[in-house]
Amino acid sequence: MSRYLALFLPLVAILAIGLVCGLFNYKRKKNLQLVIILFGVTLVSEILSYFMAKYFRNNMPLAHFFGPIQLCIWAGFFYKIFDNSRIKKVIIWITVSMVLFAFINTVFLQPLKTFPDNFIKLATMLFILGGGYLFILRLDAPGNMSIFKDALFITAVAVIWFNLISFLFFLLYAYMLKHQLPTRTLRTIHMFSNYIYYLLLLMAIILPQKKTNDAGKV
Repeated sequence: MSRYLALFLPLVAILAIGLVCGLFNYKRKKNLQLVIILFGVTLVSEILSYFMAKYFRNNMPLAHFFGPIQLCIWAGFFYKIFDNSRIKKVIIWITVSMVLFAFINTVFLQPLKTFPDNFIKLATMLFILGGGYLFILRLDAPGNMSIFKDALFITAVAVIWFNLISFLFFLLYAYMLKHQLPTRTLRTIHMFSNYIYYLLLLMAIILPQKKTNDAGKV
């Protein structure tokens, strides 16, 4: 078994388990439904990415499509969670602008066969802002349940964690590719970051229902 496949299979397993658990909890976990959909989309994307890398030696085109799709999923999640009407409007405008930027970036700046780090680095910063705001809301939310049993709090931690690591990864990865430097260790670190990210989201999905109305119900 190749080293890449050994790292790839645990991620696929986590995503598959998350999708199955999510589907069983789909109706009950209304505010996490888009996270469950993300598990399914990511699972398909990762499998396609593996086979494209294996047979075509380039899976970069997939990143050009997955990035905007992932952005729309998380934008929908935050739009549903946040009650502030101004923030909702900002989310809509940012999402539309980012999708447009993704198109422009692919057509004029970074073609399909190159890594779309212009879009991805900007998207990760937006995810950090959204996750950070949700993190603050959950810390301030009333209730006697531990925040570590709060599905939305755990989701916020997952988003912040993964996108901080991802921002550093994409920043370094593009540079290393450009200068033909080895990226093996960097990709391994990022893969383990993926494990933690999706395990945290899986934990959020399987946590018992919290019966409160503050900052969204799960």
